[in-house]
Amino acid sequence: MKKEEVRRKKEEEKILLAILNFLFPVPSGLFHSKFLRFSQSLTGRQLWAFLLLWVESQLLIVN
Repeated sequence: MKKEEVRRKKEEEKILLAILNFLFPVPSGLFHSKFLRFSQSLTGRQLWAFLLLWVESQLLIVN
């Protein structure tokens, strides 16, 4: 069970990193590494909820 959780968390991080690279192409990746460190303290659902709320807030600022 533990190996499955670790594998799933790594897959989630890869997906989030791909999304972040698409939305915010940062050459240094500093933001991404800080975000991933922050994300390790959250569960998968909390992480997706945070990301969705953050993107939604950015869209409201643009509009």
